[in-house]
Amino acid sequence: MKKGILPCLMLLLFTGFSCLFGQTESEEKSIWEQLIEKRNPLKPIGFGFDSEWIAVKTTETEKLLQVLDLKNLEKSNWVEGTLKTNKGYVFVLPPVGGWILISSFDLPSPDSRDEKEASRSRALLNQLSKSFGEAQMFGSLRSSSSAFWMKSVNGSIERLYSIVRNHSTIEGKPTPVEASWTLFDSSSPDAETDEYWFSALSPDMETVMEVAESWSINPLKVETYKGLAEYGYTGILKKE
Repeated sequence: MKKGILPCLMLLLFTGFSCLFGQTESEEKSIWEQLIEKRNPLKPIGFGFDSEWIAVKTTETEKLLQVLDLKNLEKSNWVEGTLKTNKGYVFVLPPVGGWILISSFDLPSPDSRDEKEASRSRALLNQLSKSFGEAQMFGSLRSSSSAFWMKSVNGSIERLYSIVRNHSTIEGKPTPVEASWTLFDSSSPDAETDEYWFSALSPDMETVMEVAESWSINPLKVETYKGLAEYGYTGILKKE
């Protein structure tokens, strides 16, 4: 395991607990919050487990902020931005490796049972790819046994794979990173057999990270990039 990844993984293991043990302002802070607050606020903080994020192919932060049109927009360091992702905000990270990542626990999800939310997810990604050429969305949540990845190019969804409690949604052709996998397909006739359930790949958090690293940026490895800016931006996505 590369240097810098292990501490990040240890910290991120507590990310899921923040949702289970998140506190009100009058109560003690969660373990996750306490760990994040101890970090250097001007240094990158990796993320990705039990969360959702978007990768946009651009380094133009100001233009991206104009397209997102966030409410309550504020400049935020890495600690402030990371903490706010658990409070209904999105954190627009500084550019990294030719991409800008947008992290939040409150992004609209393409695998949501709420059709309106799923539609918002697609519309947001298509809007971003129409403006910047390509945008991707990823997520993995242990609480709902879900994982997904979605890619939009020039305003249209080209690839989507999502699985929630053994129900899959699949659109587009597998990308190179997926080529060797037999991804679980709940609509397949083979899904009626025990052999299929044992042989097909049911993606988890590690699978999502593998796709993210192939397509753009693995957010767990943000800390390994040198020279990243000390501040990003936080704000609230409009829901209309």
